[in-house]
Amino acid sequence: MLNRNLVVSVIAVFAFILLYEWVLHGILLESAYRATAALWRTPEDMKTHFPWLLAGQASLAVFITLLYYGFVRDRRLGNGLRFGLIIGLFFASPYLVDYAVTPIPLSLVISWIAATIVEYFLIGGLLAATCRGTQPPETRR
Repeated sequence: MLNRNLVVSVIAVFAFILLYEWVLHGILLESAYRATAALWRTPEDMKTHFPWLLAGQASLAVFITLLYYGFVRDRRLGNGLRFGLIIGLFFASPYLVDYAVTPIPLSLVISWIAATIVEYFLIGGLLAATCRGTQPPETRR
């Protein structure tokens, strides 16, 4: 099952997630995190936990790619974008629960939701581009 397109897709998705999340959280939302600093780890503590962050992002890249690779039959761009939109909506949903149980500003939650939907929408397009020409495994009936 492991092939070159799958490996390329995982690497591309991981690189995209790493860059997107860094821009989003490290630059665009930095002031929102500073305003709510009591809720988060200190910058020094974040550095010691950075390997865990990378492991989580790598896991996401692997599993999203495997889902796409295993279940999307027609790998045209439109289907990749639809896949990404569905995954983005799925991953964004728990932020509503976070808002209900944690003193996070609604503006930050809305930013997370919008950014997550956009992120996975783009990942769906990236997967469509990198998985082109590959076929999902046949299913038995």
